[in-house]
Amino acid sequence: IAARHNPTGLNLAFAAGTANMWRAARNPVFWYVEAGWRGQPWTMGRTGVSVHWGRYDHMTVGAHAWVAGIALRQEVDAAAADLYVGYRFADAKVNGPLDAVHILLVGARVKF
Repeated sequence: IAARHNPTGLNLAFAAGTANMWRAARNPVFWYVEAGWRGQPWTMGRTGVSVHWGRYDHMTVGAHAWVAGIALRQEVDAAAADLYVGYRFADAKVNGPLDAVHILLVGARVKF
């Protein structure tokens, strides 16, 4: 489910789910929430920023992961392009802790 307040540009999204796994030790469950803002503080194009959190509990007892991150997107109308950067941190446990993962994503999209 997601909603955006157009006058302020604030937005919020939430997702959750589970599955009935017949032979699993337990059913997997996840939840994810993202909050953000989209507006046009300068003339080059719209800007968006968001933060997100999530947790994923898997079928194996004691197996889970959680993620958190932030993203920034800038539209450049004159170039018909989007520039973006995002960071995500993930931590997991499967029969003991695993090394945390740091992900940095930087890129551009040109529309033609």
